[in-house]
Amino acid sequence: MNQVFFYHEPITEYGSERLLFWEESRRIVVESWRKAGWIPHVLNESHARQHSKYKIFKIAVREIPTVNGPQYHWATYARWLAFAQQGGGLWVDTDCLNLGFTPGHLRVAVGNKPGDPLVFSEPAVAMVYAPKKFCEHFIECTITYRGPWIKIGPQLHWCDMHMLQKLQRDEHIRTVKILDNFYDNYFDKMIWPLVGHFAASSTPGNLTKRLQKLQRAYKLFWG
Repeated sequence: MNQVFFYHEPITEYGSERLLFWEESRRIVVESWRKAGWIPHVLNESHARQHSKYKIFKIAVREIPTVNGPQYHWATYARWLAFAQQGGGLWVDTDCLNLGFTPGHLRVAVGNKPGDPLVFSEPAVAMVYAPKKFCEHFIECTITYRGPWIKIGPQLHWCDMHMLQKLQRDEHIRTVKILDNFYDNYFDKMIWPLVGHFAASSTPGNLTKRLQKLQRAYKLFWG
């Protein structure tokens, strides 16, 4: 239980600044997990395409309403195919910096229920222990789901996070809080999470500052 999975595809629809943020944050984040004792694997579309339900799943995702661009929308769902194809396990967003979360922490959190999913939660679900059986269950639920959706302004929207949160509620999936957003004043706080989420979407138009904060945290913890 020392492998961690990421999903990355170059997404160009939000411009070069955000693309640069995602590329650089991925590099730093993956290295932080390696230094914490993990074996990182970065998956992509080629891994998702190997799944037997790739075509039907992609058709279903196209029918799901979203406020996001089509590349980003598909990537958030395609990663579930890739994770399932690899046998499931711990997956983490590429903007979640490891601040000391080890494989030992995961073993303690999972306990004697290695076959059950576990969500490491904050406002945005960015880190999940998802065994293969649950990944396949998520894929099937996505294929068959027909709403209701949420509304953002006048637009309907539904992303993989909302599907996961629905399953959390409906199926009483265990939740552990060990990660948190990094706000501008976070370095003044005394208590640190074990994983820091440097989400690009939380600081639109200010990605350079967010990247500098991530680099600073990496240097502080890992040298």
